[in-house]
Amino acid sequence: STHNCPFFKTSHQENHIESSLLGKNLLDKNRFIAVHMSGGTTEIVLVNKGKCGKYEFEIIGGTKDVSFGQLIDRLGVKLSYNFPCGKYIDKNALEYEKTIENGLKTSVKEGYMNLSGIENQLDKIMSNQKEIDKSFLSKLLMDAIIRNMFKLLSYLCEKHGVYEVVFAGGVSASKYISKNLTQKLKKYRIKTHFTHADLATDNAVGCALIGIQNLNLGE
Repeated sequence: STHNCPFFKTSHQENHIESSLLGKNLLDKNRFIAVHMSGGTTEIVLVNKGKCGKYEFEIIGGTKDVSFGQLIDRLGVKLSYNFPCGKYIDKNALEYEKTIENGLKTSVKEGYMNLSGIENQLDKIMSNQKEIDKSFLSKLLMDAIIRNMFKLLSYLCEKHGVYEVVFAGGVSASKYISKNLTQKLKKYRIKTHFTHADLATDNAVGCALIGIQNLNLGE
C-alpha cells in the first residue's frame, strides 16, 4: 500500500500448478487434471479455466492420511540418508534392475487412498531382513506410489472425461516415477506432463506468472 502496488490473491497449490505448466503444450489448456505430490501434500484437482481467464479448482482426490513425500522421507531417514531423501530413494529405484514380483498392498477407493499401511509394510519387511537392501526397499516404495497413482488417475480421468494430467511438487521430480507412471497411463490414452525438477519443487515461478496474468487482464 505504501508503494500503491496492485495486490492479487493466489495460493500455494495454484503457484505449483502454474509453474508446472510453463513450457507445456496441453491439448486443452482450459480443462485438465493436476496432481500435487510433495512432502506435505498429495492432492488431485480438476482444473477449469473460467470466463474471466482464471483457473477454477475442484479437489477430486488425494490421500486421507500421510503424503507420498512423507513416506519417501521416512524410509530415507530409516536408511540413514540425509533429509530430504527423495533423490536417494529415486536413484536407488532406478539402479535396482530386478522386477518387483510381490508389491506392497495398496488402499485406493474412488479417487482417495490411505497410505499409512505402506509404511507399516515397509517396517515389517525391514525388521525381517538380516541385511537391509536399500535399493530393493526404495523400488518397492516407488512401485507402490506408481500403482496408487495409476489406480487413482485411470478412475478419475474416466469419471471426469479428462485425459491430460499435469504433475507438480517435489515428488513429481522423481525420474523413476515420471518414466514408469507415464508408460502405464499411456496404455489408457492418458497424457502426462511432468516438468523440470527445479520447476516441480519451486512454486515462486508460478506465483510470478499469476501476477503477470492478472496485470495483463487489466485488474
